[in-house]
Amino acid sequence: MPHRAAAGIRGLCCLWIAGCLCSCSSQETPAKAAGSSSSVSSNSETSAKPFVPPAVSIAHPEVKSAALDVAASDGADDDDDDAPLNPTAIATPSKGTPEWLIHEIARLNTAPLDRIQQPVAGKPDEFVEVQLNPAQIAAEQARRAQLVIDFALEACAKTRGDEARQPLFNNAVHYLAAARTTLALSGDTDQARLLSDEAETLHRLDAKSFAAVESQLKLVEMLQKLAERSGRSDPQWGQAAARHARLFASRFPQEASRAALSLLSAARACEAGGQFEEAGRCFAILARDFGSTPFAEQAAGSLRRYALVGKTLEEFGGPTIDGAFLSIDQFRGQPVLIAFWSAGSAGFREDVSLLQEAVDAFGEKPLTILGVNVDAEESIVDSALEQIDLPWRTIFFSNIEQRGWRSPLARFYGVATVPQYWVVDDRGVVVAAPATAEQAAQKLKGLAKP
Repeated sequence: MPHRAAAGIRGLCCLWIAGCLCSCSSQETPAKAAGSSSSVSSNSETSAKPFVPPAVSIAHPEVKSAALDVAASDGADDDDDDAPLNPTAIATPSKGTPEWLIHEIARLNTAPLDRIQQPVAGKPDEFVEVQLNPAQIAAEQARRAQLVIDFALEACAKTRGDEARQPLFNNAVHYLAAARTTLALSGDTDQARLLSDEAETLHRLDAKSFAAVESQLKLVEMLQKLAERSGRSDPQWGQAAARHARLFASRFPQEASRAALSLLSAARACEAGGQFEEAGRCFAILARDFGSTPFAEQAAGSLRRYALVGKTLEEFGGPTIDGAFLSIDQFRGQPVLIAFWSAGSAGFREDVSLLQEAVDAFGEKPLTILGVNVDAEESIVDSALEQIDLPWRTIFFSNIEQRGWRSPLARFYGVATVPQYWVVDDRGVVVAAPATAEQAAQKLKGLAKP
């Protein structure tokens, strides 16, 4: 597809992603970049082809509105502002109109991805269905996403400021953000900066509009997905997700449930990447400002866990898979490494060798490794214990209602990501919680010294 000129993007307020693609103030307000438009992308995705935006922007439309050939009632109902238009609910509009652009976007999004219709050579009115392989499906998905972006930006330019066409503008913003997310997850992480630019522009134009809320929320969701995908290998995405979740919560406190869920999801993504300070800030805001939401209980448990350092760990225990019962009180006088884990956690299996090194550093000195498993099936846990060579015992609840993430220990302390480690010294005082395997191993080696 030929690239269009990049003039349109200069009409946007060039703001980098807070803390990831730009510097961020302590109030979580993104700072303006000084003329540069370079982007930070993850190491695994540096080969992605950069996207050159079309010469149409949300802030400065460069096309004139086309004459309508359909009734103004097609999308003028304010009750439908928050949902994408159904392409089957309206008649096919005239080509080039905003209605046609939205119709084409919906058609692209609903068409099967695994097959396409190709014209038969010499027979212009005949087509043959072609099945696509996985690589072709990925290419077709990216092609459609780029078309959606082009159509959505044009629809935004043709409808912005037209109150009667506000539903069309809202739908264009929705589709634009979704398409940018698709391309970002396929490797073009510069889409995160572009969506950040658009979210800032929409907030500047009308801070209370559906479009401002939608674009900022979709940016947070995009960053969370990038953070979950990169894990501990690229911390920038987790940091950006957390900061933009906090920004969303500060800008749109009336969106209580969405703000709370964004904060919780961003915090979980940060914990999975070992960025506990960023996660703790999200949990704190969630508990303080959105205590009436269903997500506040999880934040409270997480903050209870974060407050353990320096305190004596009490009433921590549970049944083992072999029918015994373990309590932290049994191990006074020796350090304890607590590991929340699951059989399916690749990260935990990668950590085992590092944990073993820490165990070896103790030599003949006593050290206990206490596992807390969050799987639901006993057979899966049995199989994993046979494969993992660690001198440890694992808490696993016999009551099926207390397994998995319903484990009383996981729920009480807000543990929702594994692996995760705590270190308790020989006096029963917590010296690290939560911690990565590297952080836990370092603490343990310090405790092993005379």
